[in-house]
This record gives sequence, C-alpha cells and structure tokens, in this order.
Amino acid sequence: MNDYVLQLKNVSRLFPKDVSETGTSLYREMILPRSMFKSHSIDYFYAVEKINISIKKNEKIGILGTHLSGKSTLAGILSGMIEPTGGSIISYGSRHLINGKSSAGYKPMLKIIENLRLQAMFLGLQGDELEHAIENTLEKARLDYSDLLKTTGNVSKRLIRQIALIMSLQINSDIIIVDNINSTGTGIVREDIVEYINNKIASSTSLIVASHPKLIQQTTNKIFLLHYGRLYGPFDFEEAIAHYSELPRENHNEMYVPSKPPKRKNIDDNFLSDDHILDNEDDSDNESYPIDPWIKKFTLREKKFQERGKLDEFIKKAKEDNRPLLDIDKAYIDGKEYFYRSISLVRKRNDILSLQINFIVKMNFNLSGFVITLHPEHEDEIMRADLPLEERDLKFNSSHKLMLDVEIPDLKPYRYILTITPIQKNKAFLIKNRIKLVKFGILGHGIIRRYGKMKLKLNSFT
Repeated sequence: MNDYVLQLKNVSRLFPKDVSETGTSLYREMILPRSMFKSHSIDYFYAVEKINISIKKNEKIGILGTHLSGKSTLAGILSGMIEPTGGSIISYGSRHLINGKSSAGYKPMLKIIENLRLQAMFLGLQGDELEHAIENTLEKARLDYSDLLKTTGNVSKRLIRQIALIMSLQINSDIIIVDNINSTGTGIVREDIVEYINNKIASSTSLIVASHPKLIQQTTNKIFLLHYGRLYGPFDFEEAIAHYSELPRENHNEMYVPSKPPKRKNIDDNFLSDDHILDNEDDSDNESYPIDPWIKKFTLREKKFQERGKLDEFIKKAKEDNRPLLDIDKAYIDGKEYFYRSISLVRKRNDILSLQINFIVKMNFNLSGFVITLHPEHEDEIMRADLPLEERDLKFNSSHKLMLDVEIPDLKPYRYILTITPIQKNKAFLIKNRIKLVKFGILGHGIIRRYGKMKLKLNSFT
C-alpha cells in the first residue's frame, strides 16, 4: 500500500445549468416555458472536470479559487458529501467537512441548545459524546448554559454561526476539508477559534479550500489553483499568488495543461488608473517590479503615499488629536461578563442594568464626570443623563473601575445602545470620546408617545 490516504482520479461533477442561474431560469420559464418546445433536453455544465489529486498522510494542501470556480463542489466531493458523476475516489480514513455555513440548517424557532443537538446528531454524535461536544462548544464560545436556552431567531446571526462552527470543530477525523471559512465571528472568541482551526489542521491530513490566501499561507506549503472547474498545480505560495492574480475573469476554454494556468490578457490594463499618477522620471531608483500585479499595485501605492509628505504628518497629528480618552477593558452586567457580540440582552421597561466597566486610560487628563446617552440602534441619541464625579487626575495606562445602575425608561420595543462619554474638566461633551457600552432589546408592544427619563445611580468609581 502507498502513502496516499485520499486520491481523486479524473473526477468530474455535472450540474444542470439552471442550478447556477436560478434567477435567469425562472425568468425564462415565465416568458418561454420549456413546455412550448418539442425538446425538453437540459443543458449541463461541469462544476469540476477531470480532477486529479493525491494526498499523503499528514500533508497540508491548499486549493485557491475565485468565485464560481467550483470550490464548494470540490470540497463536497473530497469530504464524501457530494458524489461525482465521473471518475473515482479512493480514501483510506475518515473524512470531515468544516465550512463557514455550519449553521445553515438551524431553525429560528428552536432554542440554540436544540439546534446544537440536531447538528451534533447529523455529525454522528450521540449519548455522552454528544453532551461532551456541547460542553466543549459552550466553553470555547465563552457562554453559559442559560445562553443556549434562548430562541435562535432572537440571537445575532454572527453568534449563531460562531457556535455552529465551534460544534463542527468537535469532530475528530483522519482527513479534514476546510471550505471557505471567511469569518470566525466577532469578539475575543474569534482569536480562540482561529487557533482552534490551526491546531486542527496541524494534527490532521488537511485540505483548505478558499478564495482568500490568508489561511492557506499560514497552514499549507503545497497549493493548487481551481479555475472554472479545472485544477492547476501544485505551486509554492509565491508562484500560486502570481498565477492567481493573472487568472482571466472568464472561462477561455484553452487547452488544459495542469502546470500552466490560463492568463488574463493585457494584465497592466487592470490596474487602478490613479496608480499611474507617478511619473517615470520621478522613479530615481528605477527599480524593477515583480511580475505579480498585486505586488506592483501596492508598491506603487506605497510609493505614492510616501511622497505625500506633509499631508501624512497632518493626518497622523489629526489621528493623535482624536484619540479617545478611555478604552473599555471589560464590562459586566449583573455580575456577568458582557461581550459586544449581540447575545440577546432583553429587558423590560423600568428594569435595572447593574453595570461594572473596567477602563484603561489612553492619555493624561482631569476627569470631572461621565455622560450616559441612549440611542435606538442606527439612530441618533434620544436621551442623555449626567454622572458627575469629584474631579481627579487620570494617568496614561492606569486602570479604573466604574460601577453604576441604569434604570431603563419607558421605551418602545426595539434595540437600543447605551454609550458612555468621559468629560474633561472645564471642557464640553465631545463625540470623539464616546464609547459604545451595551446593546439591549426591550420587550413589550405599543407606542410610547413620550419617553421617560433615564435614571442613574453611581455606586463607585475607583
């Protein structure tokens, strides 16, 4: 037996053309339905065609492809989720597909825990193994069990995708296929998931299918290009990027040579026109740019920005002048750490939000108090309340803790954001110092014709 654990030999997959042109096909059927014609034949296209690839044990392979190149179809075939219509597959080991759409089957009317259990069952988990996977998902998502009892439709889609992705990563297999994970969510959990994915790839035979080279560059050393269903390579990273940036936008139907990807004609015509602001006579170094047009484009831009001189200094000074006074290190609501990831924080009118905010000072200044403002999401503020303090000098990089209670006024059912703004001694309220603090929703129904006042109670500032 050879060292290969997965081999695809002349693998192809045909789809009806209407599958990839749903809008066009529906419109055509409305105007000229097929029933009007004697022939009811269906046009097909190759999503992938005559793919040959062999993967050795513990090998890490990247497959880089543009939109509509056949990436997800190939990932499905590699994982065994999609059957090819031609060719053969030989596999020696279990395979598992991890993609950015792990939450695609989640039902919005079910609780998160119920959707997680369904996902785990579809992944082949049951009994103690299933419950252990849910516990690991909770831990890595930094959630409490009570968070999983919320209705899925009432929780941020980003958070749901994050939870489903973590659950998908609980499966151990000999071969993993990572399909186009462009986002790992938001907040501090994002970095944990990236590390988790990298560790998963490092410990398995792995194929990473993506349209963006970042994960491929970090984890692989052999890269193929996929272009309109045809596989080219292998290349090292620099070669792959050079070829990738030269791929034509259309399928040119040229003779297929696996080691020679097709090239776009008139490559230089695709540069941004303002990149040619630089005159040749100003280029005193007369440096020769690499063939890769991406590198050429960004080299030109960098040189142009360097020549801006005083304008760059002006921008730098403006940014320094507009730095916020404080930054939030951590925030707690009712004693529980809060992440600005839109976990459903749903309250009723006149409820109390007990807040603890840990600040880090970004520049020396004299603090005289805070202003708390309330905004409907994506709208201007509708009310504000002052929180005066005894004047004190705050030093750069020092840490401080503010504890206060906020009574939610009469508000119509909607999503709201609380912000906090530090006030300097003898200075006015400045928008640049405002910090988003908490996002919450209001239960109930009806129209509030006149808003009540927002009441604050200062507990301590240390």
